[in-house]
Amino acid sequence: MRRAITRTGIFVFACVTVLGQAVESNPSFEVASVKPTSPDRQNGPHQLNCTGGAGFVARDETLLHLIEWAYDWPRPHDTNLVLNGPKWMDSPGSAFEVQGKVGRKVSSNECRLMVQSLLASRFKVALHREIKELPVYVLSVGSKGPKLHEADEDPKVLSSVTLNGAQIQVGDGYSTTASGRGMSMRELARFLTGLPVVGRPVVDKTGLTGFYGFSLDFAWTPAETLSEDSRPDIFAALQEQLGLKLESSKGPVEVLIIDHAEKPSEN
Repeated sequence: MRRAITRTGIFVFACVTVLGQAVESNPSFEVASVKPTSPDRQNGPHQLNCTGGAGFVARDETLLHLIEWAYDWPRPHDTNLVLNGPKWMDSPGSAFEVQGKVGRKVSSNECRLMVQSLLASRFKVALHREIKELPVYVLSVGSKGPKLHEADEDPKVLSSVTLNGAQIQVGDGYSTTASGRGMSMRELARFLTGLPVVGRPVVDKTGLTGFYGFSLDFAWTPAETLSEDSRPDIFAALQEQLGLKLESSKGPVEVLIIDHAEKPSEN
């Protein structure tokens, strides 16, 4: 696992629900299979998603990735928000092939709950949430105001972020385009949290409560690696194109603490 950020003065506000116990009431897959990824398939095509709303499949995925997916947990590039697990939990040599099937269509949220149940039963995962003070970026409105337009469509239907496919390669200097429809600022902050070039949790402090549409063009690499004719980095693009800014700060961040996990036996 990536090393957790530690320093004198980090504090815990509260220890909330023990999630390893809470999953007992979650729905479960009718049939589930878990086995280690064979050496000849390691570092092959990864897959981690619900399959047509009627099941789940993961290929060559670590337990850490499975937990992050099941709990819909953000993954900042430089800040680990899942702490205290065993060393093998994020090791490519300890990846797994996982399948879960159910005889009906299920929503993405219900599928995640089923994966939580699978993790508790097969990997003996028990975890809880804590609040720690960590380095963050605060998303706020720039001095000239936001450059966003409120969405006319139903945000529950059209809330989305898309990225232009093959150009997303960290560190290769590619530019990319992100577009959102019917997005809240909290969702935008969550999207920014997942960008490798940002690297920290992003906290929404814009005060904007609507749902917005936007298009954002930015470079996938830090500003110091860009040539003069490249697109702006994400920090400059947010200010120039959306009237928003990211500022370095510290703040309370929710993390998952792993209390227990075991390697599963094969089916």
